[in-house]
Amino acid sequence: MLPKDKLLIWQILLPIIITILFACKSKDNTGNLYIYITANYRSSYTSVEIFLEKAQLLISCDSSFTHEVVINKSFDLMTLKDYNELIASIQHEFKGCYLEQIRLIVPRNGTVILGRDTFPLEVPSGAQTGLKGNVNKTLQQTESITLVFNLDNILIRAGNKYIMTPQLEVIL
Repeated sequence: MLPKDKLLIWQILLPIIITILFACKSKDNTGNLYIYITANYRSSYTSVEIFLEKAQLLISCDSSFTHEVVINKSFDLMTLKDYNELIASIQHEFKGCYLEQIRLIVPRNGTVILGRDTFPLEVPSGAQTGLKGNVNKTLQQTESITLVFNLDNILIRAGNKYIMTPQLEVIL
């Protein structure tokens, strides 16, 4: 049996300790953010190849910052119709933060193959600001975001090359 003075201390400390533990648990901001890409098209391209170097997430919490995720992978967008390719899985502490935009950095030209013809694919400012998907969402514990390459809208033929406009559709 505990002496009265120690019992009194435990009666005071135990509720404080329990409150602190539950308070810390309820403020847990960690979660998962999954970023996918997919393609939508009616066009008859044989192949549309691009290389994605990294994803940049423009986030605002107490202050604005950019979170980067390395991808370093080539994709044939024609293989992504009706399929979501996971490009980033991020364990984060962004719950309650505002995700304004995701940028996919494309450091070099890609290619478009149409039948037997191969054309260079340029992404203006691809290495600087990249392809952009406007998210504009406050993040929850777990989020899945899909960036859609709508090839019929973003690929433009310009003589002997193709140009990809930088705006991607976003599915939340």
